[in-house]
Amino acid sequence: MDEFFVTQGIAFSWDSRKAAANAQKHRVTFEEASQAFFDPFVRALPPRTEDGEARQAILGLTASGSSSTSRSLFVTTTSASSPRVSPRRSRGRNMKMTRLRNRLRARRPMVTISMRVPEDVIADLKRVAPLLGFSGYQPLIRAYVGQGLRADLERLEPAGNISSLLTSLRRHGVTDELLSVAMAEAQEKSDDAEPALRRTRSARR
Repeated sequence: MDEFFVTQGIAFSWDSRKAAANAQKHRVTFEEASQAFFDPFVRALPPRTEDGEARQAILGLTASGSSSTSRSLFVTTTSASSPRVSPRRSRGRNMKMTRLRNRLRARRPMVTISMRVPEDVIADLKRVAPLLGFSGYQPLIRAYVGQGLRADLERLEPAGNISSLLTSLRRHGVTDELLSVAMAEAQEKSDDAEPALRRTRSARR
């Protein structure tokens, strides 16, 4: 059965059996893996094919309260598990999806910057980096910037109605299985309505 997880206005779907197998094999839940998509420094890797199925791979950090507990994840997705805008789309959610797709481009434009940093701060960064599993102080700086930016973007953006609704329903005893069925039905109706909506817009022009 396909299950749904909504975070930051973006809906992720996955096969529950594969998710259980991955959690047991790699000790990574689907919810945790989805966080890698929102790492500002996420990297899209070359696509590959496994068992006749095309897979897109990304590499990104999970969200956490501190970089010491973040995880760098290698995540593969199929067309069925790729992120998409949650049902009841709005302009704001479409903008989120556009930003996410831009970040997942294989060749994102890069800019080189320079900044003055006290020597003792660099010394501390060099000392801390290997203790947290980073290859050097520059990747650690990127992690600090990425995690801080991720937290502020999530804090400054309006809370998604879908996410709030799911949380409320769970609090009132609605099971995840029923929520998955409802989300699947809503997504099907949303997908079916999209072509008709495009035709209506075209007719008005």
